[in-house]
Amino acid sequence: MVGYRYANRYQATDVIGQDEISVVRRGRDLLMDRDVAIKVLRADLTTQDSIQDSFRQVANHAAALNHPAFVAVYDTGDTPSDAGSVPFVVMEYVPGDTLRTVLARQGTLPWRRALQIAAELCAALDHAHRRNMVPCHLTPVNVLIDPSRGSDGADQVKVINIGERTGTPEVVARQYNSPEQIRGGLPDKRSDLYTLGCVMFEMLTGRAPFVGTTPQAVADAHLRQAPRAPGEVISGIPRDVDAIVLKALSKNPDNRYQTADQMRTDIERALAGRTVAARESFAAPEPVSRRGPATATAVRPRVTAGVAAGAGAPASRLNAPLLAPGLTLPVLDEVEPLDPERAAAHRKRWTYVGLGGLAVALVAALWLTLVVITTPPPPAKVAVPNVIGMTVARASAALQDKELQLGTVTVVDTNKAPAGTIVNQRPSEKTEVDAGTDVTVEVEG
Repeated sequence: MVGYRYANRYQATDVIGQDEISVVRRGRDLLMDRDVAIKVLRADLTTQDSIQDSFRQVANHAAALNHPAFVAVYDTGDTPSDAGSVPFVVMEYVPGDTLRTVLARQGTLPWRRALQIAAELCAALDHAHRRNMVPCHLTPVNVLIDPSRGSDGADQVKVINIGERTGTPEVVARQYNSPEQIRGGLPDKRSDLYTLGCVMFEMLTGRAPFVGTTPQAVADAHLRQAPRAPGEVISGIPRDVDAIVLKALSKNPDNRYQTADQMRTDIERALAGRTVAARESFAAPEPVSRRGPATATAVRPRVTAGVAAGAGAPASRLNAPLLAPGLTLPVLDEVEPLDPERAAAHRKRWTYVGLGGLAVALVAALWLTLVVITTPPPPAKVAVPNVIGMTVARASAALQDKELQLGTVTVVDTNKAPAGTIVNQRPSEKTEVDAGTDVTVEVEG
């Protein structure tokens, strides 16, 4: 509440943030004469012991971290209320916005700025991991960005609410879970690096690497889908940056960076224009078609028997067994006569060959029948929505609502629209396309 003093020392003022369990107010430390942020558990949740315990645990974890990349915790305590004792945390006040707000406003970040932020987040994770804090549940909501207070023109980056997931919708939280967490395994520090890979992908492209309309759909995407390289979504991203992100997003933890310090070293190499270690061990995949899920297609076998099959072809050629594509049978102009004994052996051998060919033909026919039966119907047609004037983040959400995907994003300078907004799209509005089709856009630089 405005004007309330916590511990007779911290004067609360305006609300600057809130989630499902807490409210954050700007305040003033009357003893130290400095601005602070005061995070208080919502009064209606004070009777739920499990939530109170979680709130205090997160506060204690944060208080144990002494690093410039973390929001400092100055004090913790409880204040009385009609509903009971209410816990609160007094933290360093950091002006600026969360990374989530920055992305919602700008859509994407230039790759250099994204890497600079990621390098600071690596430093934060390394500090937490050295204190056995895993997992850290790093998401754009837990990262504060203040562009006015960084050194050398870089952003000041601060991590808040380390280890906290409460208040994040499950479908959103799943966008940052590692495959081993989804399977119910124990996370380790490499799980946090996978999460950071998800955050990097989102900074670079304006969208999460794996999306879905339900938590289960998102989880399945993490387990089964290969991530696209950011450079396939946004033009102008160096391949070294692609390699860093894709290495972090490896399904197998053994193929990721093993420590946050290793990942930060590669990021700093990329910022310096040097080849990153990830390029040697993890090559970005070649671009693939993104017109929706692949479907099985029946292919008519092509017989290559040395001569064209048809009228006039020798009967023995027409009855020859099927061959693998690219293989041919030699064509003999003359056949040397065989003696009776060799002729019998010859006929017996070709009888076996003929039976083998018949078996191959039957298997091929069965396979083709199964392909035809199991081939899914063509995807339903959907109308492309109008995304011109939106940010990349809003457009991505609008397209997902229509079962479409955001495709390549190209930055242009038209000087006719606000920076970060879409000025052109392909396909155009109301075009009927298959579900899963990519919509490419141009964004004002």
